[in-house]
Amino acid sequence: MTTSTTVEDQVRAQLETLGLSGAGEIHRNLAPAALIARSLARGEGILAANGALVVKTGEPSGRSPEDRCIVKRGGVGRRAVGEDQQPCTAALFEKLLGKARGYLHDRDLYVFDGFAGAERNYRLPVRIVADASWHALFAHTLFVRPTPIELEDLTPGFTVIQLRRPARQLGHRRHAQLGVCRHQLQTAARPHPREPVRRRDEEGHLHGHELPPAAA
Repeated sequence: MTTSTTVEDQVRAQLETLGLSGAGEIHRNLAPAALIARSLARGEGILAANGALVVKTGEPSGRSPEDRCIVKRGGVGRRAVGEDQQPCTAALFEKLLGKARGYLHDRDLYVFDGFAGAERNYRLPVRIVADASWHALFAHTLFVRPTPIELEDLTPGFTVIQLRRPARQLGHRRHAQLGVCRHQLQTAARPHPREPVRRRDEEGHLHGHELPPAAA
């Protein structure tokens, strides 16, 4: 068994823990050229005159705060969630997650694994799971891409499930495109409270000789 096969099996097993099991293929961290070719072949978009991929996201963009729902937890009020954010219950989240699982069952999945944040001491390993190849291309552009060695050992601390189908088509009253985020309760590496903190000076240079104040 090759290392590549082992890693692919590991990714599939991790997706199965989220209920994303099925017979579809899993495409992980494909190169941009491959993702663009697949987007064109699947009719997801067209090429512009300059060679860039152009897609239609639909009427709702999901960028409006009113289109974002955050699970309200005990002791967390609306102000903590955000005045313009829409709180929702854990039960509603699980209902939407169940619909997303049903929609993605046996579909080919495009997975991007990378990092949110460039600072190694603080960055968060993230995973994007989508049924549209251009969504994976967007993630490839948005997040910090791992090296081949980092990719082999990358375990996501946060997973985003992105669907092409609008929420209303899954039986949800909101018209925003449904994106389900699930925290896997895995903590990304954080520096010890007394480890050197790396800071940037006015010229943008990093320094790592400062210690944070000791806890009282």
